[in-house]
Amino acid sequence: MDEGLHAGRVGVTLADAEHSEHSEHSEHAEQPSLSEHAVQSEHAAHGGTGNVAAPGHGAIALDAAMARFDALGIVPGYSVSPPRGATGVYTASVYPADLQRQRVIHLDQYSGAVLLDMRYRDYGPVGRALEWGINVHLGQQYGTANQVILLLACAAIVLLCVSAAVMWWKRRPVGGLGVPPLPADPRTLRGLLVLLVICGLIFPLVGVSLLLMWLFDRYWMQRNQVRVPAP
Repeated sequence: MDEGLHAGRVGVTLADAEHSEHSEHSEHAEQPSLSEHAVQSEHAAHGGTGNVAAPGHGAIALDAAMARFDALGIVPGYSVSPPRGATGVYTASVYPADLQRQRVIHLDQYSGAVLLDMRYRDYGPVGRALEWGINVHLGQQYGTANQVILLLACAAIVLLCVSAAVMWWKRRPVGGLGVPPLPADPRTLRGLLVLLVICGLIFPLVGVSLLLMWLFDRYWMQRNQVRVPAP
């Protein structure tokens, strides 16, 4: 797929060496991975479940695979995923703060030959933009300067929330909330309602919070509305 991330990630087979997916940003791979500096036994890595097939007969050892990865120049801190069954591959993957050093390598489990060597520059335009956005959002790209900017943005949001509550408290009318009345023409609210619904669908937690606030407001208004007696 030219526009996005390369399909070759982790846990693929020889016949399917370019069909997989990575989630290293959250450090949750579908199969157990072995750290470069802390290699454990397969039983410990799999939690004793035994649901991951062992490498095929005649496959190179894990140490040999890691030596091969080191010889290829992958940066330290990478993780290694062992082959799944007789047709699996050894996979090394690393996603450091520097996007240019991201890399995924697949090795033939029998010969140690390189089946895939993918770097950030090999991603499509959409994939590169996505990876860049994730790194910037996590404060990894551009170092301390980016982290300071993100910290200031968070502090500004907190300041807006606190100052809004303080200003409302100081200016609220006695015995009321000081909420402006709804427009007489309901058509003026349609655009806002559509926008709120779209945001609620895209961000479910926002939608739930808006719904709860609407229910609370409606209940409070019904309980506190001044009833005018009929003439």
